[in-house]
Amino acid sequence: IFNQNLRAEAVAALNAVDYVAINKWPSAVETINFLKPNLYIKGQDYKNSKLDISGMIEKEKEATERHGGSLYITISEKFSSSYLINNHITNLSNEQKSFLKNLKEKYNIQFISEFFEKIKNLNLLLIGESIIDEYVFCDTIGKSGKEPVLVNKKIFSDKYLGGILSVANTLDNFITSGYILSSLGEINKQTKFINSSLSKKFKFDFVIKSKTSTILKTRFVDRYTKTKILGVYDLKDQLLTDQEMERFNSKILNNITNKDIVIEMDYNHGLISNSTQDLITKKSSFLAINGQINSFNISFHNLNKYLGANYLCVNESEIRHHFRDKTSPIKELLIKLHSKLKLDYLVVTSGSSGSICIDKNKKVTSCPAFANKVVDRIGAGDTFIAISAICFVLDMPTDLVLFVATLAASEAVSTMGTNIKLDKYKLLKSIEVKLK
Repeated sequence: IFNQNLRAEAVAALNAVDYVAINKWPSAVETINFLKPNLYIKGQDYKNSKLDISGMIEKEKEATERHGGSLYITISEKFSSSYLINNHITNLSNEQKSFLKNLKEKYNIQFISEFFEKIKNLNLLLIGESIIDEYVFCDTIGKSGKEPVLVNKKIFSDKYLGGILSVANTLDNFITSGYILSSLGEINKQTKFINSSLSKKFKFDFVIKSKTSTILKTRFVDRYTKTKILGVYDLKDQLLTDQEMERFNSKILNNITNKDIVIEMDYNHGLISNSTQDLITKKSSFLAINGQINSFNISFHNLNKYLGANYLCVNESEIRHHFRDKTSPIKELLIKLHSKLKLDYLVVTSGSSGSICIDKNKKVTSCPAFANKVVDRIGAGDTFIAISAICFVLDMPTDLVLFVATLAASEAVSTMGTNIKLDKYKLLKSIEVKLK
């Protein structure tokens, strides 16, 4: 609302000011090294350097002192633009305001940042299908002159890592290292694209699925409206052969030991059989699952497969499909499935209606949605479970987990495609702003 250009003009209007420049770097260190100031001045927000979630205030102080200057903290009255926006000119709903008020009374940013510090030490295993998402951007020309067909002109196309590979990239900024177990097709493996695009923090191992391609999901998108026109999927969703399954299960046994958390993304395209699922459930110390319904598996999708997992995340349509129940309140279905599958945590996401969770103490918690800009919903669920899972395994309070994961998913839906790499400090800053 009060952007950097307006701020610069306001400062330049002061009689005492000769020149104003806008810092173009993420921190002030580069500017300090360039200007070598006598004084580097910050507001009261930075009086306690431990509360600086970026950790840059100490580096900026060191840079100033190295050039003979000193850091000065103002003692004037503190005005937070975030506080003013949140409390006076926000368009937040009453539900959002009430939820945030409750969080502010219980937690501060230092408490949350400490959890984020713990996350980087998690020993993590990801299991699930590798998917390549291709977006073909088109301009709509009109109806064909000879056939009842809508004609589109291809402008350009982009490819993104999807499936379990997208989850890995989402977590890149949060963890130190991790391991991925997946499958690739015998035809058109896509290994070059995967190796060039996948986070280097993850080791990637896979089995080859015979007589099929690596899953490629092509979506044609209207360039102007960003509306998806058509989806064309290149995949065969038959199960792995007995030999392939044996190799895959062997890789699981060799890598699942001593892992703090296993995140399983089951897109139901044939990688994870019932026997493989039993093995993963039995050997995991903490198992988080996203079992997805899609156009290929809608007629036989069944959540009973995930009996005994620690955490299951589904959307509203998936839990309603499971129970063949269109009208019952979500809370009733949530409690029923939680008990049936013997879960610690069950989360149901409902898009713009937010999310609801029942935890191991059978307490039900709801969180409203916070997305302001929705460009592309694909990948939002993957982002939500990735962030919520690593928070749940560390016993972060449930209301806080839902809030953090919701803000992360909000970031995911604000961009086109599934190539987002969440910035940990940007997410923390977003949390801090909301809690002012």
